[in-house]
Parts: sequence; structure tokens; C-alpha cells
Amino acid sequence: MILDEPDSHFIFVFHPKIFEGKKYTVYEGRELTNGEVLKYWGKWIFFGDKSQLDEWARKLDRYVEDETIPCIKYDRIPPANLGLTELVMMVYCDKRKSEEIWQILQQHGVKIKAWVSEWETMEMWKPGGGAFGTVD
Repeated sequence: MILDEPDSHFIFVFHPKIFEGKKYTVYEGRELTNGEVLKYWGKWIFFGDKSQLDEWARKLDRYVEDETIPCIKYDRIPPANLGLTELVMMVYCDKRKSEEIWQILQQHGVKIKAWVSEWETMEMWKPGGGAFGTVD
């Protein structure tokens, strides 16, 4: 299910169960603990223009619906705060399933990617981290 709210910076692809309170940080049918999320959770990140990411969202939606891919989000406009000119798509999953998910992404034309763990994301957004910037 593609959730495209015009006021949001992101467009999401969620399973409808999310709106019933189900979490998407799941591995083999079990919700991860906070510690497991930091240890195993992350995302494949790749770039493209709006039409390309919209197309990938449509193609990958069926994998979210069948719960192979837990969640996807992507930019509506380039994230200026990060100095990027392209849009970013993030496909979330457990590290233990990341290669399976990468195979799906490759089948749909994704060629260049990077894996970023939830832990690394938290570190990047802390004060002084690469994404947060510095205070003069």
C-alpha cells in the first residue's frame, strides 16, 4: 500500500496491518526488541528521480503486501539539508534477510546501493554526526 500524503516529505510503502498497530520491525514473524533493532535492522539506500522511484514503489509494493519487504520510504523532493540533488529510496529489512531483499531489488533494476544499519543512522543524526552537521 503506497501512502502518498502531499504534506509529507516522504512517500511510504507499508503493509495495511501497520494501521492496525502492527510493527514492521519483524524477523521471521516476531517483532524485534529495541536491542535487536539496533543490532540487525537497517535499509538499502539508492538514488533516482521521482518517476523512477515511483515506478520502483509500484513494482515493490507486492513484496510489502506479502511481507517479504517490511517497509519502504522515499523522498518527494531532494533532501536539501544533506546537499543531495537526487531523491533517496530506503528499503528497510533485517540484516539477516538483506541479501534476499537485494536480489529482489536487482531484479527490478536497482544497480547501485548502500546498506546502512539503524545503529549507523542513529550515529549519523547525533549532534556532530555527519547528517546532523555542526554548530558554529
